[in-house]
Amino acid sequence: MSIQKIIVWLGLAVWFVSNTQATEITHSQQHNSGQQATTVDASKQRRLQWDMSENEWQRYQTLMQGIRGSISPSTISPLEVLGTHARNDKERRHYAKRWAKLMHDDVESILKFQAAYQAAWTELYGVQPLVDISQLKRKPRPSLSIHNGDRITVFIKPKDCTTCQLVVHNTAEQTLKAGATLDIYFVTTQPGKDDQLITLWAQAAGIKPADVKAQRITLNHESGELMQITGQVVTRFPLIYKINQNSIEPIPVSRFQ
Repeated sequence: MSIQKIIVWLGLAVWFVSNTQATEITHSQQHNSGQQATTVDASKQRRLQWDMSENEWQRYQTLMQGIRGSISPSTISPLEVLGTHARNDKERRHYAKRWAKLMHDDVESILKFQAAYQAAWTELYGVQPLVDISQLKRKPRPSLSIHNGDRITVFIKPKDCTTCQLVVHNTAEQTLKAGATLDIYFVTTQPGKDDQLITLWAQAAGIKPADVKAQRITLNHESGELMQITGQVVTRFPLIYKINQNSIEPIPVSRFQ
């Protein structure tokens, strides 16, 4: 092969390698640019979903790079982060109100969907239960004792609960006999508006005014205590818990029926 041909082939080889590298670099730059654009778009979308300004979002991201991101679950909301690290009382109240509204609206949505689900189930299957409990193999539950100093907490609905009065009556007898305290929380009632309803309901359940006056039994409007214990929306009542300094234990309703 002549020297001229060798030079030509070497030139073509150099051109091919250079062109290939340039193409790979271009593709890599385009890919990285696409990833950055996707990340920016996703971050902007999240910011808009939480209705936050760019400054608020930047502060939230900065806080998550510190101790808050290290000790909190990844699902913690931006409002909780900013509220926890509020720089003054005004800012703390601002984020607390926004978070309270979101939680309120979410609970309303859950309840509406639950009502729609129950209606749909009835329409499709009538009174057929979701699970036939009679077919399940049950393990005997250990007895749960009540001691002096315990607090037994009962959540009931004063309306549309056919077993609530019987359960409360029996719970009160066993609780007072053991020297414990009974706290009755009425769900869906309002202070001032339903006080008379609660009084009449307690009398019908056999609750003695003397026990209420001595605070061996307390009658209360439920105002978030149920959510604190269960961590979820509850629609079936009654519910009973044994509470002491060390634990909160659910008690089967069947024990008091």
